[in-house]
Amino acid sequence: LQVQQQKSNEGTTSSSASYITAPISLLPQAYPRTQFQHGITLSTPFNVLVDRISRNGRFLQDTLRGVRDVDEFTGMLLTLYEQIYLNHDDDDDDMNVHAKGADRLGILRSDYMLHSGTKNQGNDDNDIVEYSIKQVELNTIASSFAGLASSVAKLHGFLTRRMGEEGLQEFLDVNERAVMGSSSATDVVGGGEGERGVPTSLAMIRLPAAMAVAYDRYCARFNIGKNSNNNNNNKDAVAISQPVILFVVQPNETNTVDQRLLEFALWDNHEIPVVRMSLGEIHKRVTLDEASGRLTIQNTIDGAVVVQQEVAVVYFRAGYAPTDYPSGYNTADG
Repeated sequence: LQVQQQKSNEGTTSSSASYITAPISLLPQAYPRTQFQHGITLSTPFNVLVDRISRNGRFLQDTLRGVRDVDEFTGMLLTLYEQIYLNHDDDDDDMNVHAKGADRLGILRSDYMLHSGTKNQGNDDNDIVEYSIKQVELNTIASSFAGLASSVAKLHGFLTRRMGEEGLQEFLDVNERAVMGSSSATDVVGGGEGERGVPTSLAMIRLPAAMAVAYDRYCARFNIGKNSNNNNNNKDAVAISQPVILFVVQPNETNTVDQRLLEFALWDNHEIPVVRMSLGEIHKRVTLDEASGRLTIQNTIDGAVVVQQEVAVVYFRAGYAPTDYPSGYNTADG
């Protein structure tokens, strides 16, 4: 449950890294079961909505027309989108056909806050607290903390089971009454006879599984054996290793622990390797085969390519801000 801190050493070009505990609550808080389930139910329609918007170029143009004039970065992202997906020039169509035909995988995260209100029953002493969730934002790129949040859920679940009879249950009961008031305890998340407790988070099972589906579809598309090196037709002294998932990360990334947990789950559950690179590193080391649209990482020794790794899936944990582009977004690496 840690995040990384980067510190430049004064007077030198070197830097050091340290880790601090991520900001979490040591103990769980009571939460209305109905609103928790409501958030889960909303995830599917929201995911479908975002996917359809991302494929509706005219809608994006109309919606962002005013923004592109005052925000240069957003304007350039929209221009790039137009060049790839909306440009019908024959030459450009040939160049972008692979990007247009590629699979798209969305890993989204909705953030909610719990809003409380009261329902008057005609008697001030009998007012009922009513809750509803209010969406704060919907993250569509670099959605983080699946790894850390799953670990926090495990911690909370362990503490409530292990320490319940050693004084913790009193705190949980007081907290539940403070949150739920006179509402039935069955409306607490995990409520109900024999079911009260911390729900199990499936994020670190489902997210790697979704990425594995995208990975397998790519391998099937290009007839690549998932667990075998593709060296049969290689006439050069260059090893071609198993395809990888490329994590696009920020230079001096601070959220490495959360990302590594996803990387470990991909290998443990699906035996899919991960390579982490910044956009600047990608510009230097990744090549595009314009005939097929395939991306390859070139690993060199003394300037000679010795190992090639084909990229089956690109997973963006960076690229959403101008600071992710080391020389600015008007340059070759942008």
